[in-house]
Amino acid sequence: MSMRVIDKPNNDPKEVFLTCISRVRNANLKNRLNSVADNVDEAAAEFDQNGMNKSFYRLNEHDNIAGIVTKNEMEKVYTSRMAKVGTPGRPFYEKLKASAPHAICPLCGHRTVSTLDHYLPKAHFPSLAVVPFNLVPACSDCNKLKLSVVPKTTEEQTLHPYYDDATSEQWLFSEVLEDTPVSIRFFVKDVDDWSDVLNARIKAHFNIYGLGSLYTSQAGTELANIRSQLNNILVKSNAENVREHLLESFKSRNNNHRNSWQTAMYKAMADNEWFCNGGFNAI
Repeated sequence: MSMRVIDKPNNDPKEVFLTCISRVRNANLKNRLNSVADNVDEAAAEFDQNGMNKSFYRLNEHDNIAGIVTKNEMEKVYTSRMAKVGTPGRPFYEKLKASAPHAICPLCGHRTVSTLDHYLPKAHFPSLAVVPFNLVPACSDCNKLKLSVVPKTTEEQTLHPYYDDATSEQWLFSEVLEDTPVSIRFFVKDVDDWSDVLNARIKAHFNIYGLGSLYTSQAGTELANIRSQLNNILVKSNAENVREHLLESFKSRNNNHRNSWQTAMYKAMADNEWFCNGGFNAI
């Protein structure tokens, strides 16, 4: 699905930071980094509290920590002392990457995890550069798509896998476009029982990560893969049996992930009379 839930990391942020900087050789830099360990810990606690309150947008951007450590120095703590193979912080990096079930990116629910994404970008929030709560396992495409987007309102906040659970109701839907070639369009619908803010955040997540175009592309491949099978069912029986087959496929996928693109796709195909009557051949 386009938003999967992951258990929040239980690593102590201060311990992670101190481990990352444990091999810094420059005495001046080492002393300055050590001196802001409590600041990093406080920033982590503030992030965690705002995460639970769904109010990340309230956190203030900054370009240094306490006027002691610069943004660039903190960015290097991440890139050179956590993300880099063989560095003290690398075990934390690997553990966070491995937290995504089946190594599937929780942001798009489709591609394979290959990196960590800073929910709030380290370029604007250097104190959070190696804070586990701010680091989300992600595919490289999702990581690049969000870039350094900073939410300014509660509605602009994308969903965070550690703090948001939008899995109890269906909000991802699709429709069959009766054309040649046939295609599937994906879209988001508000959940009536949910707040306007959560519905708006789901839409922001869907748009920022370009999930509509991603899922349409994948649906095209899926259509090509099942066309022969559907045609055999239609030739041997009738359109109703095609519909029943698609419904069974929908139910199976719905039981696994309610908001997967496959769930939305198979429901739309089953509900479309033109498609079940052979429209699937218009590829």
